[in-house]
Amino acid sequence: PAVAQLAVAVQAGTGSDLLWKPLNRRLLNLFADSSPRVRAGAIGCARALVEKVGDEYVPLIPETVPSLVEALEDADEEVEARA
Repeated sequence: PAVAQLAVAVQAGTGSDLLWKPLNRRLLNLFADSSPRVRAGAIGCARALVEKVGDEYVPLIPETVPSLVEALEDADEEVEARA
């Protein structure tokens, strides 16, 4: 997704990963959206972010795990599968 590409481009352009934490927080907030499509999309974006930034995502794991655990128990099958 474009969000992950943007995050990597900003980091490369600024040499700073300071924007990743707020971006990750916003994505995690979307994990609890009332729309299953939004929740599934947010999970896809978060996954792409992890794939793009690799090990540099490690500091964000502690705040990500609780939201991911909830997504694994989502009532919507697509959301659960994406998680």
